[in-house]
Amino acid sequence: MPMFSAPPQLDDPNAQAIHVFRMASLALVLAAGVIALLMVGVSDLRLDLSGSWALLIVLATFLLVGRWSYVRGRARLLGDGINAFALLLLATSFSGMISLLGLHQHFELVDTALLQLDKAIGIDDLAVLRFLAGLPTGLIDLLARAYNDTTLLMLLSMAALTLVGDRRELWRAMFCFTGSLPTVCLLSIATPAKGVGVWASAELLKSFPGRPATYFWQTFDTFYAGDVEAIRLDSLGAVVSFPSFHTVMGLIVLTMWRQYRWVRPLAGLWFAVMLVGTIPFGGHYFVDLIAGALVWALWFELSRMAERRAVPAQHLAAVPA
Repeated sequence: MPMFSAPPQLDDPNAQAIHVFRMASLALVLAAGVIALLMVGVSDLRLDLSGSWALLIVLATFLLVGRWSYVRGRARLLGDGINAFALLLLATSFSGMISLLGLHQHFELVDTALLQLDKAIGIDDLAVLRFLAGLPTGLIDLLARAYNDTTLLMLLSMAALTLVGDRRELWRAMFCFTGSLPTVCLLSIATPAKGVGVWASAELLKSFPGRPATYFWQTFDTFYAGDVEAIRLDSLGAVVSFPSFHTVMGLIVLTMWRQYRWVRPLAGLWFAVMLVGTIPFGGHYFVDLIAGALVWALWFELSRMAERRAVPAQHLAAVPA
């Protein structure tokens, strides 16, 4: 049996949903890879793999171990987890290439437009930053931790679903991730922005630990100015402000735990804290969060539509909502 197996029997609706999500995730990763390579082909940058062999070896190892585990009946859950992690790494690498190559196109920055959009809906970004800067140090540190650990928490949630055997929600999460991340990066090509930090004073930003709102500026400026000759898989960094992918990841985490009574409120509480943290630490405008939520909603609804098409009507009730 290959890594991505043949369609399951019609009397197993849960397995059918898993199969659809798994195959669709693979297709989305391959599509992101094709887009990234095409963008390299039409740009004046070359793809430098000299420092990426370790990453490529890790990916190959994960895929091979995942396939071996998957063909073993009792190790199938392990295979799911390993394969999902490998696809996540590939999706992140390809999407990172897309966002950086997009910056290299040097579209006009949209920070002014995003700031005006926030004002139009009644959000004063600098007033929000000043309010958050006045919070007790412990609360500010909590906001920082919730924001900075978003990716880790998503990975831990995927690992937990693997351990408890919830393969359907694991692969739904992967489908939403591999669909949302390239979407966010493609949208960011036409909407490059450096975030709220553009408008905040250095003194205001010093109220927050680390490099709030500006941590990605060095990579952003380098590619936006065209001061590079090559793009490397091992040097990709987060450069997307609009839409907010932290919002997408947070909603993926919430979706993964929505069926678990005792975990769901904890996930909801973390999500609320993380969203607040995206403003000072991610440098996001409020409209960035709205756009990120809309991207997630699109892919989550597509997952539901794929489920309804894959599972016969008489078995659809057997697939949890």
